[in-house]
Amino acid sequence: MNLLTYNKFFSFSFLNFVIQGISLLTLLFMCAVAFASEDEVILVFDNREWELGWSQNKDASGNDKSVFEEYILKGENIDNWSELVTIQFFPGLNKDTTLDVYEAVNKQGIISVCPNTVWDSYEQQKDERSWYFTIKNCQGQPDQSELARCIKTGKGIYVFHYAIKKAPMPEELRQIWMKNLKAIKISTSKAR
Repeated sequence: MNLLTYNKFFSFSFLNFVIQGISLLTLLFMCAVAFASEDEVILVFDNREWELGWSQNKDASGNDKSVFEEYILKGENIDNWSELVTIQFFPGLNKDTTLDVYEAVNKQGIISVCPNTVWDSYEQQKDERSWYFTIKNCQGQPDQSELARCIKTGKGIYVFHYAIKKAPMPEELRQIWMKNLKAIKISTSKAR
């Protein structure tokens, strides 16, 4: 990863940097994927206006396969957000790891930098998991909280995140976004 890319990722959010860094390393070691995701993802936001703040929809080879999209509240910018919704898709990762391992790697990456992170895995199923964590009083990082829903499909792994620069996340907001993340639908295409 070159310095410009590093600075771009780091400026978005430390958490996204760690998660994207781990994810990008995983992609670099993956074999070429024989198919692209043509799935349709139906996102669910709250009643405020959200807009795409940043995206990079390519895999490590530069092919249009993986998805990284970050949505911000209208009027904010990607370098200075208060709330953030992130979508990630890692094609073929479903063949290389389990959701237990995926969550554990993400958790360890965050805790290695912010040891006081509080992590709660609140829903675990065979092909889906959800977790919540907060970072507070971590040097160089704003206090923040994040909810994530991870779904393993036949084509790869999808991860949907909601983050807010508050720790802990207000309970009412946590309930709303747990519901919103749970309501996201993936319409799987048959194309390969």
